[in-house]
Amino acid sequence: MKKLITLLLALLMVLALVGCSKQNEPEPTVDPEPEPTPAVMSYAEYEAASIDDDVVVEAYVQAVQSYWNGAKLYLQDKDGAYFVYCDGKDDDVNNISEEDYAKLVDSTDYSEGWMGLANGTKVHVEGTKAEFAGEIEIRYATVTIVDDGDKWLSTPVDVTDALPTDPAQYMNQRVVLKDLTVVASNDDGAAFLYNWDGSGEPGNDLYYRVEKDGMEYSLVVESYLCYDGSEPYEAVEALQVGQVIDVEGFLYWYEGPQLHTTSVTVK
Repeated sequence: MKKLITLLLALLMVLALVGCSKQNEPEPTVDPEPEPTPAVMSYAEYEAASIDDDVVVEAYVQAVQSYWNGAKLYLQDKDGAYFVYCDGKDDDVNNISEEDYAKLVDSTDYSEGWMGLANGTKVHVEGTKAEFAGEIEIRYATVTIVDDGDKWLSTPVDVTDALPTDPAQYMNQRVVLKDLTVVASNDDGAAFLYNWDGSGEPGNDLYYRVEKDGMEYSLVVESYLCYDGSEPYEAVEALQVGQVIDVEGFLYWYEGPQLHTTSVTVK
C-alpha cells in the first residue's frame, strides 16, 4: 500500500511539472495582418466626400507655391482639380520633403516666379477634406511622388460664361477669363492693392478687381506663387482702371471665385 501511494505521489509530481512547463512556454507569435492600402478615389468620389472625411487622390502637379515646411500644391486630372494646403505650423503636417518638392519643378529661379514651372508630376495624396471661406481643399496631407513616368499638364478652360452662373464646378482648375474690365480697387481709384486692404508693399500679394456683365470679382497674384518681378506680378502693377484684359490662373475661392493669377494680357 505504501508503495502504491508513493507511486501515485510521484505520478502527480510529474504531471504538475509537465503542467508548469507548458504554462511557461511562450505563446506562438502570429504576424499581424498588413494594413490595407487606402483605395484611390475618383474625382467624383472625392467630390461626394464630406468635409473632415479622409480622402486619397492621385493627380498631376500643375503649379506649386514656395516651400515652407511643406508646400501648397495645385493638382489636376482630367476630371477635376485639388488644392493641397500646408501652412507649416506645428499643428499641420509637413506634407512633402524639400528634396521631393524639388522634383516637382523644373527650376527654382525666384526671378521667374514659381508659376508655370511645375512639370506635371503625378503624386499620391492622403489627407482630410477641408473647407475655408468656400474653398474646398485637402489639409493634413502626406504627399508622395508616383514614380511611374506619367506626367500631364492641363490646358486652361474658358469659364468666362460660367462666372455669373456656376463657377464652383471649376474650383481649383487652371482657367482663363476673357474680356474683363479693370475697376477701381478702393475709393481712391487704385487699379490694384498690395494686400487685400492696401496695407502692404511691393512683394506682398497683389489684389485687383474686374467687372464682367455688371458683376465685379476680386482677383489676386499670390506672392508665393508669382513673386515680385515675375511677369504676372509686373503686369498687374502696370494695370490701369478701364483696361480690358484676359487672365489665366487657378480658380481659388474666397467667399466667391478669386483667381490665383498666372498670366495677364491687356487687349
